[in-house]
Amino acid sequence: MNPEANTSPVTAIVTGSAVRIGRALAEELGRRGWQVVVHYRNSRVEAEETVEAIAAAGGRAIAVAADLMDPARAADTLFEAAENRLGPVTLLINNAAVFSGGGLGETDATTWQELFVVNLEAPTVLCERFVSGLGETGTGQIINLADWRGLQLDPLRLAYSLTKQGVVGLTRSLAESLAPRVRVNAVAPGPVLPPPSSDDGDLAAAASTSPLGRTGSPADVVAAVGYLLDAPLVTGDVLSVAGGSQLHASRTLDR
Repeated sequence: MNPEANTSPVTAIVTGSAVRIGRALAEELGRRGWQVVVHYRNSRVEAEETVEAIAAAGGRAIAVAADLMDPARAADTLFEAAENRLGPVTLLINNAAVFSGGGLGETDATTWQELFVVNLEAPTVLCERFVSGLGETGTGQIINLADWRGLQLDPLRLAYSLTKQGVVGLTRSLAESLAPRVRVNAVAPGPVLPPPSSDDGDLAAAASTSPLGRTGSPADVVAAVGYLLDAPLVTGDVLSVAGGSQLHASRTLDR
């Protein structure tokens, strides 16, 4: 759905969009004419900077705090802010995620719960709230950020991989059940940015195991999302942007 083809304002929610890939997505949507809800949990300053960047480019955005560890409350907070301050939400991008390594028996119960709540339960609840807000006749799009590990499980990051495989399954299931009013797709990035606890050396190591010999950038993910936005016949697809990393269980780090 391209807002330029619609006479009424269109609003997008992008979770985790104060920093990193989420910010790049939010700014691109602003350039395309979308009104954007910039979601954050703790990064208030960065979220406000993202809103200012969108406004400086001629767009409109608001920053909204919500904790995805409480998915139902977060969904209410985000959608009420969007609907009251911007308008009906016609695009949901589930970008926010937490990352953790660890194979079988190496992930504690607290981390396991956080991974599954933030990475899988929260996107599911947000999708439910999105569809409810469309009413009987509304149309829209959902784009989920998965991971190459959602296509090829990484045994050294077992719990995280399982959450992303769940996101892939959610995408394909909703694409079928919500058609034709809602298109649902996913993007599965490979290594793009190192986790906050890591460094650029890990990206260099990831590049050495990639079939294309390099890692990606936020712009690569933005381009993939842009394609899905403008592809009216595409639904239920998982677009890999991983340089071939999804072809094998290489020991790389998350975006």
